[in-house]
Amino acid sequence: MNTRRSPRLMALVSMVRWRAIVTLLLTMSVGAAWHGAMGIVWPMPLAALALACAYTAASACNDIADRRIDTINLPGAPERPLVTGAAGVRDLIAAAGVCAVVAIAAAFAVGTVTGVAIFAALVLYAAYSLPPLHVSHHMWLSAPYLAVGYAVIPFVAGADAVRGYLGGGDVLIVAALYLMLMSRMYLKDLRDRRGDAAMGKATIVLRFGKPVAVRLSAMSLVAGLCLFVAALSAHPAALAATPACAAAVALVMRRLQGTRRLSQEVILVALGARMGNGLLLTTIAVMILSAAGADVVTLAVAAVMFSAPFVMTLQMYVADPASFRLAGMHVDDDRDDSELRSAA
Repeated sequence: MNTRRSPRLMALVSMVRWRAIVTLLLTMSVGAAWHGAMGIVWPMPLAALALACAYTAASACNDIADRRIDTINLPGAPERPLVTGAAGVRDLIAAAGVCAVVAIAAAFAVGTVTGVAIFAALVLYAAYSLPPLHVSHHMWLSAPYLAVGYAVIPFVAGADAVRGYLGGGDVLIVAALYLMLMSRMYLKDLRDRRGDAAMGKATIVLRFGKPVAVRLSAMSLVAGLCLFVAALSAHPAALAATPACAAAVALVMRRLQGTRRLSQEVILVALGARMGNGLLLTTIAVMILSAAGADVVTLAVAAVMFSAPFVMTLQMYVADPASFRLAGMHVDDDRDDSELRSAA
C-alpha cells in the first residue's frame, strides 16, 4: 500500500461517527422487530451498510461545510481529519462520493422503498450542511430536520428489509422515535457554541441560552415517551425499561441544567443518548423474544438484563462525576458556562 495514502485512509476511517451509526442501526432494528423480525435476517446487513455509508457521506459534507467552526471547537479531535490536517478537502469529497454510491447500491439491493429512502436521506443530509439551504444554520429547523434522518429513514429501511408493509400501524411508533431522537438534537449545539458564536451561526443555545434548549429537549422527550408507551401497549413487556430510562434521563436533564463545565455537559448529553439507546435495545430484544413466543418471566428477565448496563453506567457517573470519562469523548475547551456565554 502507498505509505502516503495509508495515513489518509486511517484518518478517513477515524472520521466515521460510530456512536451516531449505532443509534441509526438501533432505530432500524426497531423497525424490523416491529414488523415481526426474530433476529438479524437478510437483507438487514445491506440496509445497515446503506445507513452507515449514507451517514458517513453526510458527515464528510458537514465537516467540509463546518471546517472553520470545528477548528475552534475541536482543534485536536482525531475524528476531524480536515481540522487536524490528516486529510484534505479532496479526500473528504472522494470519501463522501464513494460512501454515497455504496449507500445507494446497497439500499436498492434491499428494495425500492429503502433505495428511495436512502437517496432522500442523502439529499436531506446535503441540504442540511451545504448551500443554498444550509439548514444547520436555521435554529428552529435544525433539530426537527435532523430527526427525520435519525428516526424515519432507519425505521423505513428496517421495515423494508424484513418485507414489512408500512402503514397506519407505524404512525405512533415512528412519531415516538422521531420525538425522542429530536430531543437529542436540541442538545447537540451545547458543545459547539464557542465556534458557532465566532462564525455567526444562529442556534437556540446561543440565542436563548442553555435552559431553553434543555427544556425543549425535555418536552420533546416526554412527548416521545408518551407516544412510545401508547405504541407499545400491545407489547407491555417491551415497556419494562421505560420507567428506568425516563428516570435516568430526567436525572441527566436536571444535572445538565445545573452544571457549569463544558466537559460535564458533553458527558451528560452522551449519557442521555446512551440511556435512550438502552431503551431501544431493550425494546428490540423484548419484541424479538415476544415474537418467538417467550413467556412473561423470560421477557421480564431480558428487559432487566439489557437495560441494567446502561443504568449502571449512569450510577457510576452519579457516584463520581469528577473522574468519570467516556471512551472516545473529546473536549478541548473546559471553560465554565459563564465564560462561554461571554465568548458568544
